[in-house]
Amino acid sequence: MSDILLIKNWHEKAKEDYFSRYIFEYLAFEAFLKNYKYSKEEIQQASKNTNERAYIQYFKADDCYVSKWESLLRRNAKLKDTLQELIDFLKNEPILSRSDWWNCKSFDSRECVKNAPQGTILKEEDFINLIEFWYIVRNNLFHASKNSSNIRDEKLVTYAYKTLSCFFENVLLPELDKN
Repeated sequence: MSDILLIKNWHEKAKEDYFSRYIFEYLAFEAFLKNYKYSKEEIQQASKNTNERAYIQYFKADDCYVSKWESLLRRNAKLKDTLQELIDFLKNEPILSRSDWWNCKSFDSRECVKNAPQGTILKEEDFINLIEFWYIVRNNLFHASKNSSNIRDEKLVTYAYKTLSCFFENVLLPELDKN
């Protein structure tokens, strides 16, 4: 029960400003993955390690969340509009990263498609790249590559927060509340 309280507390803390919101929302998301959804042993067995990337890749491959995402999009016009704005924004200004993980569910980046579009979300149902977007924004923010006075960075963090928060509120929290 304390893991669920930890996750919910981070989610509640995420309601301050977009940079703070995203940090706390991502912490809630990461706690959900590591403390609730998947065991360390499960991740170790699947990926041969337990780093954060392994949890992200495992979540990308969890098809039940793809269908939950698509269902949420059908029910939530505001989310759909926000996501379309994000897709359009990234078409013009892809998010820069040294990641080979775009368009990829594998645990081995060498198995990922090298010529696939990088730094974009291809369509509304592109849940794999949305997760990658959340992770890249998190990395950039946590490793001091985002600047709160930079308009582009503020937009990226705001989109990351709005999409992750809606997903968390409507998909992950109800899952927690069942316990």
